[in-house]
Amino acid sequence: MVHPEMCLEPETEQMGIRCTSCEKRLTFGKALVIDERYYCWEHYLEVTGITPATEGRENDPRTLE
Repeated sequence: MVHPEMCLEPETEQMGIRCTSCEKRLTFGKALVIDERYYCWEHYLEVTGITPATEGRENDPRTLE
């Protein structure tokens, strides 16, 4: 069954889904589902009201020699 959030990505020609809140294209691996609705990470945090247990950090870019 095709969900209303599904779309065809023109770049990859693959089926994908969109975030219910912001319409951002998502892969099935990055989509978070709440009550049969798909959300991106930012909106998942907003809808659930949770905060991550860990803090992310930026790594220095690696140079290949």
